Amino acid sequence: MTTTSDLVQHAIIAATTEMDSDVELFGVPVDLPGRAVVFATAPVRLVIKVDKDPTRILREKHALVHFADLAPVARHWFDTGTDPWVLATSYIDGERMSPSTPAEAWVDLGRNLAKIHLTPSEGFTPHPSDPTTSNRWATQLATEARDSGLVDSKIATAFLTQTVSETVSDRATCVIHGDLTPDHVFYEQHRVSGLIDFGDCGIGDPAYDLATATLWNQDKLDLVLAGYAEAGAVLKQDAGLEADIKRFQLMRLLSGALWLHSYEFATAPYISELYERLIAGLTES
Repeated sequence: MTTTSDLVQHAIIAATTEMDSDVELFGVPVDLPGRAVVFATAPVRLVIKVDKDPTRILREKHALVHFADLAPVARHWFDTGTDPWVLATSYIDGERMSPSTPAEAWVDLGRNLAKIHLTPSEGFTPHPSDPTTSNRWATQLATEARDSGLVDSKIATAFLTQTVSETVSDRATCVIHGDLTPDHVFYEQHRVSGLIDFGDCGIGDPAYDLATATLWNQDKLDLVLAGYAEAGAVLKQDAGLEADIKRFQLMRLLSGALWLHSYEFATAPYISELYERLIAGLTES
């Protein structure tokens, strides 16, 4: 068997040991410095994550155990407490959410998101979208992007003008997914079949999950909110919510671009979209 890095090899060895079975590798979707994701059969199909930073592994493990009976999340199979850390979960079937996904699935996403937001927050750590820290986070993003040369000073200033809020939202914080992009949502037969990648899960602003879920699908927000309300979650839909979704989407675009930049991937889609939305924001003001 040919593997692409030491981390991938470590994942295979861990699965062989923990599952007491031969392991067949059938995919390596992520193989980056310090972290990797492996698809393997041992004998059940597994998603095996290896990470030099235990924080993401511990957050995801806690979330999966916490949400096991609440939402369609992967089953936790095993994890190791050694460097590098390993977490193995069940492989989830289905199609990834996209603009062409049926409306019923977007509504069901809202229902499942509400279940996460309504869950008790015990054991979860703060997410930077928390209203008391979101302005600091926006400033950190702008500074890092400017210092790395990803954006110039004018863009950094425009970003801060549209993301730093003059008032602290009184919206109640809750447990949020933290990285709810459509790539992390699977559906089958018009229903959500799985939510994945809880490594950024924490206590934050529920508007951040709404912003991330609809970042590239803004026309789906009403569908998600409909399912959200149907599941019993109360979220005041006013100008404040709309404003926070817009500013969180700007922050998600820049944080995504910074992540891509850190691994020397192309940032153009994120930066281009960021520029367009900043220009639109200036026009609206």
